Amino acid sequence: MKNKIMLYICILILSFLFIIVDKFIITEIFGWIEVILFIICIVLLLFSIIKIYQLLKISKVLKIILTILSFFFIIWFSMISIDYKRYKNLYYPLFNIGYEVKVDYDINIQTGNIIISKSSFYLLGIKINEINIFVNYNK
Repeated sequence: MKNKIMLYICILILSFLFIIVDKFIITEIFGWIEVILFIICIVLLLFSIIKIYQLLKISKVLKIILTILSFFFIIWFSMISIDYKRYKNLYYPLFNIGYEVKVDYDINIQTGNIIISKSSFYLLGIKINEINIFVNYNK
């Protein structure tokens, strides 16, 4: 029984690591293989958490509550990882749950053109990243 729990914990850790590396560190790549691997990791996360809770000797009500909370946390984490990758690639976010993206513009008064666009990503009120885009209209 300990071997099974350790196996599911390893699967859980590897899935989380893949999602963190894929969505938060390697942010320039998009493609179908990435989407398929992401979905597989989410399914593995949910499956391993359910199996870990089944193998633990706790009450059935507590297992159900922990499973539901874990499910919502994994879905929330997945939505944040998807939107963070979109944010890093200068797309608008799809979901807006638990984070905020603030956009500021500096405008040239004479021409009305945008010179600098500042976009900041806040997770639970903590600034995670900022992207500055400089636009040169004098070409």
